[in-house]
Amino acid sequence: MNAPRICKHCNGTTYCGGSISRTSGKLKTQPACPTCLVKSRLDPAGIFERVVCSVCRGTGLVDSTAHDVPRTKKVPAWVMIAVAVVCVTSVLFLAATVYFYYRESLTPDDIRRALLDQSRAAARESSETIRDRVSVGMSGDYVQWVLGDPDGTRQISSDESVLELWQYECRDGARVQISILDGKVQAITQ
Repeated sequence: MNAPRICKHCNGTTYCGGSISRTSGKLKTQPACPTCLVKSRLDPAGIFERVVCSVCRGTGLVDSTAHDVPRTKKVPAWVMIAVAVVCVTSVLFLAATVYFYYRESLTPDDIRRALLDQSRAAARESSETIRDRVSVGMSGDYVQWVLGDPDGTRQISSDESVLELWQYECRDGARVQISILDGKVQAITQ
């Protein structure tokens, strides 16, 4: 049979948190812990001193075999492996999600291009739409911004000026030609 040892919770005093003063030899107590209060059927929110120790049950001694038994159960290895696999899978899924989100995210240039493509598609629905969007006197840069790059271009140069002929093919099968002289629209023909 194993020899009993002094309870570390009460230091052998039988009171929760009790100790014996080394200088005077008198019993010193402090407020009891919630566990001892509950075991003694006292209000855990209250402050009580000289409450019976719940570890040694007021004897001041503890059996050494009972003291060595761990209070927590050991987790099976398969549970730890399962938790590790779930954690690694979650981290990989999060990383993949962030990667594909930022890879597919639109930059301001992408948004601008998409708006221009929509504008071009709307402008090229018919030759009448192009005629409504472009008028004589507009700059060539504005026409290119509204309609996009022309499907075909030709330049006719003279000594003093350059005439550019821009061709746009419409969805209705018609072709619209825009004449630009020195950067300004001069005529729109079909």
